[in-house]
Amino acid sequence: MDSLDFKFESESSKNFDLIEQTLKHLEFLKLIDDAEIFYTGPTLDRAIYRYETVWIPFCIQIDSTIGQNRSEICPPLDIAWVWHCHLLSPSYANDLKSAFGKIIDHKCIDTRHIQQKHTFTKQLWQKFTSVEFDYENKNSVDSKFDQFKSTFSLDFTEASLRQKNFFYQVSLPHFRCRKFLQKALEKYKKFILLKKKYPSSQLVPCYATNVIWRTHQLNPSNFHVDMKSLSLKTKIFCDLVNQKQEDLTRKFWKQAYNESLLAFGCVHRGAHPTELEFWHDKKDINFYMDQVVLIEFKFEITGLNGQNEDYLFEASILTDQEENAFGDIIPNSKVSFSRTFILKDYEPKLTQIKLAPKACKLKNFLSKSSLVKSSKLIFVVELADLPLLGQKSMSMPFSLNDEKKFNLNLNLNLKTIRKEINLGLKKSPFAYVKFSQIVQDYKSLFNLRQLSDDLDQVLRAKHFMVAIGANMGIFDVEVVHIPSVFWSSIRILNENKTVVSAHIMEPTQLPRPECVENPDHALDPRNEKAILVRDGKGDFAIIKGKWVITNDIKLKHLLVKIIYLRDSRSMTRLEISENSKSLVLNGKWGEFYGANLDMGLVWVISSETDADKFEWSVEIHLAVVFSISVLYASTFGKEYVSKSSSEETGSEQSEFSSYDENIDQV
Repeated sequence: MDSLDFKFESESSKNFDLIEQTLKHLEFLKLIDDAEIFYTGPTLDRAIYRYETVWIPFCIQIDSTIGQNRSEICPPLDIAWVWHCHLLSPSYANDLKSAFGKIIDHKCIDTRHIQQKHTFTKQLWQKFTSVEFDYENKNSVDSKFDQFKSTFSLDFTEASLRQKNFFYQVSLPHFRCRKFLQKALEKYKKFILLKKKYPSSQLVPCYATNVIWRTHQLNPSNFHVDMKSLSLKTKIFCDLVNQKQEDLTRKFWKQAYNESLLAFGCVHRGAHPTELEFWHDKKDINFYMDQVVLIEFKFEITGLNGQNEDYLFEASILTDQEENAFGDIIPNSKVSFSRTFILKDYEPKLTQIKLAPKACKLKNFLSKSSLVKSSKLIFVVELADLPLLGQKSMSMPFSLNDEKKFNLNLNLNLKTIRKEINLGLKKSPFAYVKFSQIVQDYKSLFNLRQLSDDLDQVLRAKHFMVAIGANMGIFDVEVVHIPSVFWSSIRILNENKTVVSAHIMEPTQLPRPECVENPDHALDPRNEKAILVRDGKGDFAIIKGKWVITNDIKLKHLLVKIIYLRDSRSMTRLEISENSKSLVLNGKWGEFYGANLDMGLVWVISSETDADKFEWSVEIHLAVVFSISVLYASTFGKEYVSKSSSEETGSEQSEFSSYDENIDQV
């Protein structure tokens, strides 16, 4: 076999860096995935028409007549996606030669400059066609679209969905680490040499190799030159593969290189979340939330006479559930004062304000020795007609006795300053169930091929989360443990349908720390576990946990890292002590997400009065809390890492050590 220490001919060009191209490729896939609208349906149908009838002829004209450097040209996103799918099809070259007589070259789109290039491309596009450049415009297709039938041999809808599922497999942060991709490039070269040795076999790469290979093919001219220099046919990878082809590839790889084809961080992750039965109808959380109301009082007392006397009025705020009191002195020279009062109630209903006057001598007030006992006379201000929120003004006469009369002018302003939801856990016992009873609900969360046939010992419990203020059930939480494979899962259920799921990741799904620049994107299975949280929108976060002990004081705590997968923030770090078992997370918009693992309490506090605008949904917060609880229990006592040392301690043997025999680092 050829030497493994070789370079592709295109690598000598300063304009072609396969790792840089791969990073651009992945960013483009993320842009498409975030948009969600390009995979199927009318947008894709119109894009196919626009690609075949406008874009390809447009590129040919630019190449042949305008003489414009096409590196500055960038298609609209819908066309870019269809072109991407076509480029990765074995039929691409033949389709274009048959329909247009030539192959159109392509380079991976740099999403950082896409808007600038779109502006430039649009100017040329408008000179070429009356079809609108923007895919969202109602004139993005013309009248010929209704009768259009593609002459290309690719089923674009099926190809689009395959590319969507492929991106899910390579979307975790470690695939954007240069160190990881450098190892993947080395393995890709081994793969190319293996294809040269077995040219008639359909070989199947692992995902790290695959993303490099696909990137190479997205640059047709470079791919052709490199394959030709290695005396290989320029054959595009077909992503319609089967288990037999995978097994054969593993066999050939082991024989050729005496190592495993698979690698940590390069294995199948399960189905894309949007293919699962996630329940998308949101529960109206606002109905279950407590309001924290700020009440501003302004009293104005007029008509009181007396040179040496000042007055203390004790005011009580009554709701339909409780009475709260406060007081203040009203000196003769001070005719008004304000007080704020925070009323926390599930549904606050103010009913009365009571005023009880107390007389005192001003000079003795500070010692409170001359305070007269409260008068039996209590003035009641009825608030039955007061709105829940807003302003209220009223004026009424009162008298302390025949000689001392006064007028009370009262102004109130009620406004919600924050909302809270407080949930309590009603536990249910775990019970043994057969794996066959739950497999349909959980089959997408793990690789079934990794599981043994004897999985009768499955533990399942369905707990209930109750909104404490409303005393009403709000979500069910189903927890499953499979002890034989050290696997756990959490499902947050609404009306018995999954809204958020979380599950322990197989240790092979993340690379080892030495294979990436950022250890947050890796996993050391000797002392660490990771849980993936996801909902109908896709992956939300990876939550990693390991126990840490400080050598000098022997203090243990669970070190938790939340790595966000669709958030501008990269990571949140928590330390949960062995004794406290409580946590608070700060949200982006000023929310506080808290929990006490021992007491089974979960809460959210926010100045945002609409729960739909919270950074996290309550369901996501529940999944995060239960995930941390699972990490707390499943990693406790496994292996401790000194906080004052970067070296691991303890045995390297763990429940995951069996993976090491069959999987390489990259």
